[in-house]
Amino acid sequence: MKLLKNRGLFLVSLGVTALIVAPVNAMDYEIKGVEQTEFYGDTAYEDTYGTTYQYGGINAVDFQNTDPTYGLTATTSIGVLEKPTSNQGLPSSGIAPTVPSVPIPPTVIPMKFTDSEDVVRKDGTLGTLRIASLGIYAKIYDDETPSSLKKGVGHFTSTSAWDGNVGIAGHNRGSSVVIGDIKDLALGDRITYATDLGTRSYAVSMVTQISHTDWSYLTATADNRITLITCVENEPDLRWCVQAVSQ
Repeated sequence: MKLLKNRGLFLVSLGVTALIVAPVNAMDYEIKGVEQTEFYGDTAYEDTYGTTYQYGGINAVDFQNTDPTYGLTATTSIGVLEKPTSNQGLPSSGIAPTVPSVPIPPTVIPMKFTDSEDVVRKDGTLGTLRIASLGIYAKIYDDETPSSLKKGVGHFTSTSAWDGNVGIAGHNRGSSVVIGDIKDLALGDRITYATDLGTRSYAVSMVTQISHTDWSYLTATADNRITLITCVENEPDLRWCVQAVSQ
């Protein structure tokens, strides 16, 4: 009788255990089934792309673009690869994120200038001016006074004497040295300036008339040029201005 009782308890216990275990196993099975069918598809590279997966290497799937709104695509024998586009790396809207602006300092180009004292010779001249196409050859004196213009051409003392913009003044008539014919220069004609520091050749870049009060063409420059100014015949308020740039 005792044996039957114990056996009955054992059967009851086994039945309870089965009731507890069975639902858990069924629950595990159902959860796995949901995860596999709802959230994950076939992840086999061979099934998806029809080629062998290179384990440890680079595969086309590593570069696959799954977002149809992003970039362009090109079909290859092993799948769809991403092609770089102009909006790559930008948000899906195609608008770049706002970046705080940083002020850019203005570029400062130093103007060239050589003081007359660094160029002047013992005879008081700076050098010589030669315009072969016009037959002009003249000594250059370091000022634009009447006495200097009687002997040759004058150097505007406010301008550079070598590097930068060299300003030269001369008569157009009524003197032993005249440069009135500079009005006939053509673009590209050569002007030569020789000093103890060296000799420079300039190509004519401008021939124009200016007001007698216009001194803007004598301002300092970052390049090497020479500016010639003379009077316009019978036009006291005008001047001929020629500029030539070093080549």
